Amino acid sequence: MSKLKKTLGLAALLADLTLMTTGCFSGVVDLDDDFPDSGNAEVAVEFSQTLPLGSQSVVRVFGANGSVLRWGDPTAQEVTLHGVRRFRSKTHADARAHLPYLRVEATARSTEFEIRTIQPGNSDGRTYVVDYDITVPAHLAASVANGNGTVRIDGLIADVDVTNGNGKVELVSLEGSHWVSLGNGELSARAHLPDGGQIVHSVGNGSVFLSVQPQVSAAFDAKVGNGTITLTGLDLNQ
Repeated sequence: MSKLKKTLGLAALLADLTLMTTGCFSGVVDLDDDFPDSGNAEVAVEFSQTLPLGSQSVVRVFGANGSVLRWGDPTAQEVTLHGVRRFRSKTHADARAHLPYLRVEATARSTEFEIRTIQPGNSDGRTYVVDYDITVPAHLAASVANGNGTVRIDGLIADVDVTNGNGKVELVSLEGSHWVSLGNGELSARAHLPDGGQIVHSVGNGSVFLSVQPQVSAAFDAKVGNGTITLTGLDLNQ
């Protein structure tokens, strides 16, 4: 069972999918029995994709609404993409009719992989969601730009750059520099800061938790508008 199914409790879904490279796909599944015109009628379709590794050094994800889960595997020789496209509307018929307008494009370039959510600019009251579950070679750098939802990056030995509008950002077992900008929500990071590396966190409204190795040698700077800063386990010279 994929990590996304474990995390989100998803049933196995089969899908039709338009991708720029070959993937697995089959039919649409209704996920609820809401009464007509409730606004909560949802259909969903699962997708999967494999991108062989060449000279690429970074995986860039451009999401909109939904979760982005990325797992580093030091033995992997390819990028494995799984996920679910969800469309919520007043009726199942309307949701089914508009689901093709919510797409995922996965592109392999010479130096990077790009995974992007494609959706209409005007939702007209409908809700578009794409949940990503991506396993990558651990040395590939991560760049994630998401609108709303959870971003979790786990087990990378590489630099990480994350921008998320609203929701949660979780960085686990990272070895590398990372830069995170979160509008509203909760940011937590457990990381090993390399020599010459940087960790830069910015949150508009919410909380930040950062854990680094005790023997780290680095400059520390923190600012807060409303709230408190608590430091434990590190001896600061200044």
